[in-house]
Amino acid sequence: MTPFDEAFPGLAKYLGLSDTGADDGLRMCAFICMSTIAVCFVTAELTDNLSQTDKLWSIMPVVYAWVIEIYSNMSNARTLLMALLATIWGTRLTLNFTRHGGYSWPPWEGREDYRWVHVRKLLHQGQYPFLFVLFDLLFIAGYCHVILLGQAMPVFVVAKEGANVPLNRWDFAITLGVLALIAIESMADEQHQAFQNEKNKHERLRDSSKPPALRDGFFSSQLFSLCRHPNYAAEQAIWIVFYLFSVNVRVQNGEPLPQALIHWSMFGWVMLVSLFTPSALFSESLSAKKYENYKEYQRTTWMFFPFGTWGTWEGKTDFPAEYSP
Repeated sequence: MTPFDEAFPGLAKYLGLSDTGADDGLRMCAFICMSTIAVCFVTAELTDNLSQTDKLWSIMPVVYAWVIEIYSNMSNARTLLMALLATIWGTRLTLNFTRHGGYSWPPWEGREDYRWVHVRKLLHQGQYPFLFVLFDLLFIAGYCHVILLGQAMPVFVVAKEGANVPLNRWDFAITLGVLALIAIESMADEQHQAFQNEKNKHERLRDSSKPPALRDGFFSSQLFSLCRHPNYAAEQAIWIVFYLFSVNVRVQNGEPLPQALIHWSMFGWVMLVSLFTPSALFSESLSAKKYENYKEYQRTTWMFFPFGTWGTWEGKTDFPAEYSP
């Protein structure tokens, strides 16, 4: 019996874990996850920088996908496809995070996300330091890293149940869906960065003649006119669609719909969606205090769903085309 089976005997029995292949890969992923939680928590507490998990957000799901693939002897075309898609997602997001100064040397230093400053004030870190330490352990390190592990769990299910299921048209459609959503997320990030660059240039030069689109202080054009967080919406949708690989395998193995849609391996994207909504609301509460028209933007534009707008505010002007990426 392995340490994983000894620590979680009920879970090991429920999953029907053997001593080889993808099952050993899952055990290794669980070990990596628990070790990473401990490292991120200790590092955050020693450095007083809560952005340690942020630095690994785009890396860990890729690691877990490849661990399962390697332990499965790379004999399943579908899991290889899933690992490659996870790598494309992770590479793009890591490069974007790097561009914003997310990484530094030594790796535990660097800029902390501005939201953690406000979280500290909201939770009264100075007044209740022990409770804030628990928050760091259970949520920032614990909950978030369990999400990252969960995002790779469809790879484990496919490795376990899809060894004899050949690729089909649904895998092709799912792959196109994931790639399209990665492209949308990338477009949204590029559009927002172009806006920030132009905004920072005018502020740096102390230019009082800002273009109308910059006067609001926040971006509300292009993809951001369809919903307030198109990049966040695409990020959540990527992992929901990614989960459909395992649904497809279960359907091909004879499990009927809609039962095949519900499976324990969906916990990754469910936890991710549960995280994004309060996180976005918290960020927007800061923006609403900072920017005069932001509440009107909230009123007229959906948060995640691209259902367009049903109103506007006086003087709103689209971001000029010449500033577009």
